[in-house]
Amino acid sequence: MKIPLLNHFQQSIFTLFKGNVIAQIISVTGAIILAKLFGAENYGVYAVYLSISAIIAIVSTLQLDLGIVITKKDAASKNLANSLFIVVVTVCLLFFLLIQFIFNDYPFGMDNSIILLSIAAGFLLANNKIFESILTRNKKFNLIARGKIILSMATVSLQALLYLYYPKTGLIIGSLLATLVLLLYYLLVNLNQLKLPSIKLFRQNLIKNKNLLLFALPSNLVNALAIHLLPILILTYFSSAESGSYSLSLKLLTTPLFLISTSISQVYFQKASELVHQSNHELYSLTKSVVKTNLVLFLIILILINTLGIYLLNLYFGSDWENLQSFTLILSIS
Repeated sequence: MKIPLLNHFQQSIFTLFKGNVIAQIISVTGAIILAKLFGAENYGVYAVYLSISAIIAIVSTLQLDLGIVITKKDAASKNLANSLFIVVVTVCLLFFLLIQFIFNDYPFGMDNSIILLSIAAGFLLANNKIFESILTRNKKFNLIARGKIILSMATVSLQALLYLYYPKTGLIIGSLLATLVLLLYYLLVNLNQLKLPSIKLFRQNLIKNKNLLLFALPSNLVNALAIHLLPILILTYFSSAESGSYSLSLKLLTTPLFLISTSISQVYFQKASELVHQSNHELYSLTKSVVKTNLVLFLIILILINTLGIYLLNLYFGSDWENLQSFTLILSIS
């Protein structure tokens, strides 16, 4: 659906927003149902699998996928994308060899097979990030939005199906297969972008995008570690059930806040783009009003989640998720 009053840039944001909203609703609804089915321990292992794969995806692309969008020449951008596919394979193979031949005694307190599946997922995620950067450069935002919905639907449906056959690892296997489905989708819509890269041109791209290596990679890696390290540490030093409670609490808190903030930002952007050329004073007043509205809505949501929401979740999950309330309260305050 296109909105005639929006310009191309606004329409692109709205398209991505719709995809994100639908994907998030499917994801969080599925997470609540599947967490109940699989239990806190299995969900905790799944959370660590997601954390490791997310970190590997960042490292394996070296954050040069951002260069695909900002590189001026199309030929150089396309060559960078195709070169990165090879880089991702190389880095993920190094991770595989590291785990297979150096860490033999269950790193993070997990079976090596789960770690290896995390590396495979990181490989798929990294390639999907490259394809999304290609689509972003080509302004095919509708395909990205569709991809997010495909991923959410495939993840929830495959995990629910695999529960019947793999009640312990179905979450991980289902997520891995869903990520593969997304990769196949991106391959189909990007076939004309694939070709053998030029090493010489790739070296030139590295020099031009050296700031991504020097600043974006360390910065984004630190941010990723701050987000994803806690589930790993909780599983390592406490238990997988604690890790599962923490991860589900975080998901339940962030999803409604994300939906509200993106909804308000969309309306704000549309109005601010008009006021920026008309009145700075009105723009300032609008911005102040939006900030206040965000704070009030966030506070209401956090109170509802920590009162009625927790009560309903406790009724639904029972005693298996005994620390869900504590983690939700702590994360709300922090």
